[in-house]
Amino acid sequence: MTTHSFIITYDTTTNEWYVDNGDMEYKYPDGNIWDTETETWNHEYLGDGKYYPMAEQVSETITNAVEKLNEQMVEGK
Repeated sequence: MTTHSFIITYDTTTNEWYVDNGDMEYKYPDGNIWDTETETWNHEYLGDGKYYPMAEQVSETITNAVEKLNEQMVEGK
């Protein structure tokens, strides 16, 4: 099993949420995916056009969720 960790930040200047890749690199220098079987951190991108299993799907899902948060902020919900 793996867990994918992200840092989501709210910017009060732009009034938007975003995936904070800069802070993620700082907080997770060895990668943001924890593999519970090997007890190791892994990066999403493995090189040569290859990604850690499910990394692209999970990243797309979190990006879509952040977009929805921003839409709700504009709509005032």
